[in-house]
Amino acid sequence: MPHWLEQTLGALIIVLVLLDVFLTVLYARAGTGIVSDRLARLTWRFFRFVSKPFARHRGIVLSLCGPVILVLFVALWDFGLTLGTALIIHPRLGTSLTSGSGGTPTDFITALFTGGTNGSGSDTLCR
Repeated sequence: MPHWLEQTLGALIIVLVLLDVFLTVLYARAGTGIVSDRLARLTWRFFRFVSKPFARHRGIVLSLCGPVILVLFVALWDFGLTLGTALIIHPRLGTSLTSGSGGTPTDFITALFTGGTNGSGSDTLCR
């Protein structure tokens, strides 16, 4: 994949995740999220299905759905931002971005790790 295409895809993913956060949290209208709305509906269907055997306690099982949806939203948004950042920095690993403590791995897993951390570790990429 050409470097410019990988970085453009990463920027697009970041924009889509941030737009989903905006539409879900700040413009809180039912059904406006890009991905989060579908994830919430799927999770609700799953909880409805799983709660059927718990006839007397079905309400308790269903009441757990909201907190689970919130955790899934945060995990989805975190992964999306990490993936987008990794796609942006991956082509630059080993050239523009180097490790301060030796050789710099240039694989995509390293880009995911670097994109998902805040850069405050002792073996972070710099320059």
